[in-house]
Amino acid sequence: MISRSLLVWIFFALSAATNTYDDLIVAVGDQIEILTNGSHSNPLTLKSYNASVLVALAYDPSSQRLYFSDKRNRRGHVFSVNFDGIKAEGSVRDVIERSSNESVEALTYDNLEKALLWTDGSKQSIRRIVVDRADLHVYENNTIELVHLLEGDKPRGLVSDPCTRMMFWTNWNIDRPTIERSHLNGSNREIIVQKGLFMPHGLGLDVNQQMIYWANNLRHGTFQIERSKVDGSERQLLYEGKGHEMRGQFIFGLTVGERHIYWTDWDQKTLWSLPKEGFTDGPVPLRRYRHKPMAVIVLQQHPVVCPIPSMDIHNSASVPSDSSADHIIGIHDTPAAGINSSAVLTDTFQEIQGNTDPVGSEAALCNGYCLNEGHCFYVNDEISCSCTENFSGDRCEIVDAVENTSHKSCDRLSFAGDAEYSEVFVALISTSVMCVVLIIAVIILSFRVWRLSSSRSRFKRRIIRQPKQRRPAERVINIEDCCNMNICETPCTEPPSGATFPGQWSDKVNLLNCQF
Repeated sequence: MISRSLLVWIFFALSAATNTYDDLIVAVGDQIEILTNGSHSNPLTLKSYNASVLVALAYDPSSQRLYFSDKRNRRGHVFSVNFDGIKAEGSVRDVIERSSNESVEALTYDNLEKALLWTDGSKQSIRRIVVDRADLHVYENNTIELVHLLEGDKPRGLVSDPCTRMMFWTNWNIDRPTIERSHLNGSNREIIVQKGLFMPHGLGLDVNQQMIYWANNLRHGTFQIERSKVDGSERQLLYEGKGHEMRGQFIFGLTVGERHIYWTDWDQKTLWSLPKEGFTDGPVPLRRYRHKPMAVIVLQQHPVVCPIPSMDIHNSASVPSDSSADHIIGIHDTPAAGINSSAVLTDTFQEIQGNTDPVGSEAALCNGYCLNEGHCFYVNDEISCSCTENFSGDRCEIVDAVENTSHKSCDRLSFAGDAEYSEVFVALISTSVMCVVLIIAVIILSFRVWRLSSSRSRFKRRIIRQPKQRRPAERVINIEDCCNMNICETPCTEPPSGATFPGQWSDKVNLLNCQF
């Protein structure tokens, strides 16, 4: 017993030392769970709210607002609560209250326009609303926009890209399943994945790599985890769950973290993870539940930072926009070689950076306005500056701190070297500790095996044979005699020709229709 517990402890210690998981938010039953590093679970307390079945999740790290949908008896509702990444503060607010014949099956948040988008499988649509106020409460009015009316389709998974202003969704209509995309305002709708799909549900997006990930549910509990570029090219099968040990999964929600993919499984009521690159052992169960887990999202502590593509300022492309409001996205990147500046244009926004020749009247106004290498912005006929480190003020003219810049680069290199040395040292210590633990485990197991073998040699096995007893001859009745001569007490029945699979696909479809 001791050796078995020791081996289990060693296994989990090795797993924790080699895997680093993202912090997740999971909707399961009537609770929202915060899962830290794939192991520590903390249920989120929702004050003054009696939840029923939580389905969809979305989080805004800027305002620290967590949005979720609850089926309850009244469908089509979206709620919000203040959440700082650790605990919920304040009471739950009813943001969107709709009629009972609607559903909210997946949520995504656009931090640029402060808007929520969701899929409505009952109404076969994708809808949108601006949630720029914490006290917003909408009930059956015109502030909810219809982005897509998808007649005949069954939209489910939904993600949005704040950088390219695109959204992606899955359509699980088994007659014509698809993965599609469009701009956030509904324009330029197109199908990007269609072949080889059966029932795609969960959908995730890697903004930095510009890759989409999805789960394709197949018949008899098998499934596929796939990915492709955001335009559907370079499609790749990451994992196919068709073996006996992985069968019996029906994937509902999916999300993408820094190194792993995560999904919720209805059949086994389990949260799974799979490395995005270099995996060999297949999915790993992170947590099992009593109820079916629904949505899962990565807990983002900061808004998405969009990389700027390499481009010439005199021929820069404009970023698609969905409304007439002014948009500013945080963009941090190094310009390509030979380019001394970068520019991002939206509706009425222009940034001039570096020592490039001025372009236009706005550039002329910005020329020399910001001091100490500050960045000049021209927004709504007003000039403002974004100051570099250690400077502030309207024109970056105030020095916040004085530091010896001559040694800044050396200090950074030294810090980077110390960090790298520290990581190597920690890894070496962890490996040494694991080796010592394994050696101790081998010694303990060897000692136990020696004790068992020595104790067995003390006893001789003696077999006592009992005299055979005569038993009366039993009458063997043939099944044909049983049926033909009517000597059986129970009627004869033919055995079933073949066992039926317990989870027929029609049951899955009926279950989904009942859920939403």
